[in-house]
Amino acid sequence: MEQAVYQKSPAALAGTAVYPIAVFAVSIGIPSDTVEAALGSSLLNLIKDSAMVDVRRINALWALVERQSAGPEAASIAMGRATCYSFYRGLGRGASFAPSVREALQHLCRFSTMLSPHLELQLDESQNCATFSFFDPSDTLSNGHTNESGPVILWKWVRDWVAQDVRPNHVFYINSRCGPLDSYTSYFRTNVTFNHKAERGWIEFDRSVLDLPLRTSDPVGFAVSQKLSAIHMKHHEIVSNDEILREVKQAVYHGAKDGIFDVTTAVESAQVPMRTAQRRAARQGLHLLDFVQQRRAEIACIKLIKDPETSLSELVVKMGYSDERALRRSFKRWTGASPASFKNAFLPRD
Repeated sequence: MEQAVYQKSPAALAGTAVYPIAVFAVSIGIPSDTVEAALGSSLLNLIKDSAMVDVRRINALWALVERQSAGPEAASIAMGRATCYSFYRGLGRGASFAPSVREALQHLCRFSTMLSPHLELQLDESQNCATFSFFDPSDTLSNGHTNESGPVILWKWVRDWVAQDVRPNHVFYINSRCGPLDSYTSYFRTNVTFNHKAERGWIEFDRSVLDLPLRTSDPVGFAVSQKLSAIHMKHHEIVSNDEILREVKQAVYHGAKDGIFDVTTAVESAQVPMRTAQRRAARQGLHLLDFVQQRRAEIACIKLIKDPETSLSELVVKMGYSDERALRRSFKRWTGASPASFKNAFLPRD
């Protein structure tokens, strides 16, 4: 890319990229109606694939967050620490199962487009040091305040993964400095540089950090995460070029929130003729049921991670499978692991 591209702020961002900021704003005490008024959209509408938010409205929302957080740098640090409000969290959960920091970061690089088609992540190694660099067009919004949390999130993960107070050698932001450096230097405990003319931001650290094992490592969880991420990316690429399939997939996801895993209901909700949707899916080598089964497997994984004590019979009822055999067969197909081996990986160990 030309450097000029990095300096040009987009006129609008996808609602799904703005949603984490909106949720974070509510979590720190800003009334939801105030957030929605600033954005000119309901929070529910933000998660629609077609939702776009004007940059000026995003800046207005971030101004509210800054005031509530006593300044832009405090807001960035706070949002970075509140990883659960970041759209990075799903990808980060999968990386946390990796054997080492190196493989965890490689996982992030491989599946970064799940977060945004414009997000670029890259891991480089030299003899003694390593750099993890990244670029997202939204870094330029409001002098970069909205995405200054990115490096904070990343390094929070590294520290959590290895349960050590690992320090980077240097942190480079591609933004103009928006306030005193104290918040950043005290968090990273190293030098922090802001340069709005740089092409990308990066974190430099000792290469030995890459070999550190993750305390959360689990081979079954990592294998499942990689398989589901690969399937998710494939489906995302397909629906991004087909509006009808995009609407159907979105309807499947909305239905899944209410425990509804039914293709017919999803197609009707999307207001798409069934035969048209079936033809579009067949053209891409898919069956409409694939969207349902993929989402069902993802949610089943999340339920087992949150509560490994959950029995297969409970999952059958909660996830709408016909019986345990159907659950085992579908789960194995979409994750590459049996539900028993997956849930056993997260059972408490003596």
